[in-house]
Amino acid sequence: MKTIFDHIKAITLYKEPYYFSTLDEKEINNFNIFLLNRYMSFNNRLTILINNVANYTMRMSKEEYYKFMINYIPKGSYWLKFNKDKKDIEVPLWFLKLVEEYFIFISANDAREYTFLMDREQRKKILKAFGIKKDAWDAILNL
Repeated sequence: MKTIFDHIKAITLYKEPYYFSTLDEKEINNFNIFLLNRYMSFNNRLTILINNVANYTMRMSKEEYYKFMINYIPKGSYWLKFNKDKKDIEVPLWFLKLVEEYFIFISANDAREYTFLMDREQRKKILKAFGIKKDAWDAILNL
């Protein structure tokens, strides 16, 4: 079973043109464009590249995204710096439900992971989209 990190290696290091066709249904479900963009942007050399195309890639199919990225991202092994110690932080269940609904077809675990990958502005956008009153924002924006 291939993970998100296997997909990142396929995009950045291996660049096999037919990689996507070798994936089974579960592996295709793990191929999440939002998370791939987010994780790859943790590398300083890739941040600007990912940021330049993020709006366009979110509209692509997963296979189109893969083919585009293997040609767009320079070949290499990239170290992705991110913190994994967010498990002890309590996220209100109501906000996780909003994240699940906002991104459609994601699991509760994915919603929790998305919450910690989002910055304050992205969380604020979700709160505004669902009409949450500003007095409830502090707990979410300060995660």
